[in-house]
Amino acid sequence: MLQGLTATGLVTKSYAVQKGDWIVIYAAAGGVGLLLTQLGHALGAHVIGTVSTEEKAAIARANGAEHVVVINNGYEALEKKVSELTNGQGVDAVFDSIGQATFDSSLNIVRRMGTLVLFGSASGKIPPTNFMVLGGKNVKLTVTIFFNFITTREEFEALYGEAMGYLERGQLKAVIHKVYPIEDVQQAHLDLEGRKTTGKLLLKIQ
Repeated sequence: MLQGLTATGLVTKSYAVQKGDWIVIYAAAGGVGLLLTQLGHALGAHVIGTVSTEEKAAIARANGAEHVVVINNGYEALEKKVSELTNGQGVDAVFDSIGQATFDSSLNIVRRMGTLVLFGSASGKIPPTNFMVLGGKNVKLTVTIFFNFITTREEFEALYGEAMGYLERGQLKAVIHKVYPIEDVQQAHLDLEGRKTTGKLLLKIQ
């Protein structure tokens, strides 16, 4: 539920994805990323996802990513791909859960008057930045903390209703990577840290 509501809030409140938009989703085969990819596709956007392996690329494509870039060393390939696909204009929105390693590239690939949505810092926090740099293209920056979406019961119920609507229409589905016995919790963490997983990991208590 947490990741489903997060993804729903990101594409409706942080940036309202519209049909025909070009959007970039980092870690498109991950927990939130995979749900974002599904929702972006459902809303009619052109989804460009980033992943770390060809195996994850196939999963991202199967869940609605129109284009996928496998990231090895640096994000130059992503910047080149975005430029090619958008005729140098950039994307309407970037959904960035990586943080420090991707911030500069995110600014490079977002279009004039586009939106950069930061909702995570998997690679570390962004260092102190002169945010006047956003003025180069009048970029809108939003930093999203999920729980600020649901500070009242009414807000929670409204967001929950939206997410359940996507689920009931088959536009959103949970992808379970593996169910681990509770005694294998250490291996679950190692698999997460080793970027070996996609979607959700579950722990089963006997």
